Amino acid sequence: MPPNIRWFVTSCGIGDYIIVFSPIVEYLRRWPYAIAHVALQPSLKACCIEGLDRVEYIVSDTCPEGFTDILSTTWKDLPPDYEGAPHRYAWWFLAGLSWWNKRLWYFPTQEEVATADALWGKGRPSVSLQWHGTFKDKTHSGWPDVARWFMDRGANLMGLDQYGMTNAIGPRLVGTRSIREVLAVAATADIHVGFCSGPSYAALGANVPSVILFPYDQPYEIFLPITTPNVWCHHHLGSLETIGTKEILASCSEAWSQVVTKSREEGRTGW
Repeated sequence: MPPNIRWFVTSCGIGDYIIVFSPIVEYLRRWPYAIAHVALQPSLKACCIEGLDRVEYIVSDTCPEGFTDILSTTWKDLPPDYEGAPHRYAWWFLAGLSWWNKRLWYFPTQEEVATADALWGKGRPSVSLQWHGTFKDKTHSGWPDVARWFMDRGANLMGLDQYGMTNAIGPRLVGTRSIREVLAVAATADIHVGFCSGPSYAALGANVPSVILFPYDQPYEIFLPITTPNVWCHHHLGSLETIGTKEILASCSEAWSQVVTKSREEGRTGW
């Protein structure tokens, strides 16, 4: 019998919602007849993964009776095998899943994919670059060099932030597009470059080859590379600036070579 998912999700970052909903996706894949019940605060419905069958949503300001406040559940609530694990492991355990299944999932709707395709146009390879995040330490002084590296190779580059972008680098999306449209752009790119944030998690959840910088959590706290292919991770606690631009470009080069080689093998034109 599958565990009974009755989760209450409170306000948190967009990336956290993708992390929370990913075990629900795996739960539904494992138990084809199970139903997940998710309670959300009124302003948060736009953040969840749309189009999932067998998910019933409740809009509520407070945790309904019989529901678990999922963001308040920590590793202390888990059995001994999980002792010491960060709180994100708790969500997988409560869904009846092994943390070895831990990966990210994201599915833009057909309408969102159509909007993203229109924004991308015909230029390929398409590269999304998240320039700046909510926190000051979620950026890197080497981004202009990374942007120029891709543009020198003819990439169709799209910026996913209103800070620091110029017309020579790419259009601005945040502020002129909805959150879900920005996530869809990342999820439909040929390559994504960014940091631990919603667009990066959307790209990883859609199997987009990605170069991701992590200033806080270790990558394995969020997903396992063995279950998440085509990802190049760089981690340094507290400051992304300690990650050299040359290291980032080396990973970009690997991602670029992989994507271009695969496209040519598939006979895709315009690359």
